[in-house]
Amino acid sequence: MSILSVGCSFLCDRSEIKPQVFFIAEQLKLELVNKSIPGNGNVHIVYNTMTAILENPDKYKLVLIGWSNPARWDFVTAPNKWFAIKMGSTDTNKPMNISDTLFRHWAPQAVLLSNWLRSKNIPFVMWNSLKTWDNGDTPLHNEIKNIKEFYLPTECHIEDLQNKKEYISEVDGHPNQKSQNDWANNIVEFYRNQNI
Repeated sequence: MSILSVGCSFLCDRSEIKPQVFFIAEQLKLELVNKSIPGNGNVHIVYNTMTAILENPDKYKLVLIGWSNPARWDFVTAPNKWFAIKMGSTDTNKPMNISDTLFRHWAPQAVLLSNWLRSKNIPFVMWNSLKTWDNGDTPLHNEIKNIKEFYLPTECHIEDLQNKKEYISEVDGHPNQKSQNDWANNIVEFYRNQNI
């Protein structure tokens, strides 16, 4: 049995830095199948998670999802090749609440993927690698807070490492090894507590 992980660069090797999913698989003594792609967004995450499971329905004992930036617009450039651009233009004749808009793009994906994974009886843990959460009190805010498999749904890895200054360098804002190890340990503890 294997672990499937899908996310952006926070779930990928970065020179000598190993991602948290590597250590999670190691601690749980499972093979890691990492479908994460640097720079990609949440459509890629949903699509590749579902596709991997549909192609190998009995392969995965656990799925790890690290949500990316909701402003990334994923598109396909060739068979099995994804690319994403970060939407940044606010040229419109209407005022735009960007953070609420991004939350509304991401929130249904998190709820739908959670329910789909449960329908397939596949255990999972998800977390926010990049900022997805926007404070509010809508039904979707409450639904996400109630996803028992969601580690710290209102927080994100990038803000945590920025607060602790646990990035690789001033010019590379990705998590350093300590940050990756801490998140791995916390996620494994969270997973084990959910599955006692």
